[in-house]
Amino acid sequence: MNLNQNYSRHKYLIVLVLFIGLFSIHTDCNAIEAPGYIITEKHDTISGVVQLSWFDQLTGGFILNGVEQDSFYSRVVFKGKDEHQFLTYFPESILGFGFRYDGVNYFYQRFEVERYSIVVNESHQKRFLNLQYKGSLELYKDITFIENPHASTSHEKYISFSSYYLFSPKKGLMRAEKNKQYKNVGDLFRYYGIEDKFIATIPNRANFNELKGWLALYDYWLWMK
Repeated sequence: MNLNQNYSRHKYLIVLVLFIGLFSIHTDCNAIEAPGYIITEKHDTISGVVQLSWFDQLTGGFILNGVEQDSFYSRVVFKGKDEHQFLTYFPESILGFGFRYDGVNYFYQRFEVERYSIVVNESHQKRFLNLQYKGSLELYKDITFIENPHASTSHEKYISFSSYYLFSPKKGLMRAEKNKQYKNVGDLFRYYGIEDKFIATIPNRANFNELKGWLALYDYWLWMK
């Protein structure tokens, strides 16, 4: 056997092993389990496992870095420690849920968010929002999808949009975005009671997508006072 034949044979074996490995992952993708919990409408915490996936729920593509999270904004598949099967929970049925995966804690809380819709019944919707930061204020994230009419491949079929929300028990939930009332990050922070001395350090051009950094800096600023 010459060197070219030997190389081709090894190349074929490598491709075959990779195919079998990916096929095994795909067929058993729903078996990924992470320790977690749900919070019921009665504020009871039920421990168990949350079902995860390595595959994009919209395109079916394999996720190389981490696990699929987009579906958690609208549902979670969970099995209590004393239960024998997984059940799907929607924002209408529980207050929130959390899990730990790869050393990271994830938490989703139910909120009723405002939607940009001409249909009155669709102007508000219950969603699970992902906690991004918790300190003096809480920062949450939501991801929504719309169909892309110009898509040429399955990976381009949907367009995702990220929205951020500030929350405090006193002021409630508000979408973090520029509008007529809140023209910059400072205006929004002022509404939530953040001190003016710190707000003065925030540039008017600060992006609303940078809120996590500013919130962390504010808490450090308070600690240093």
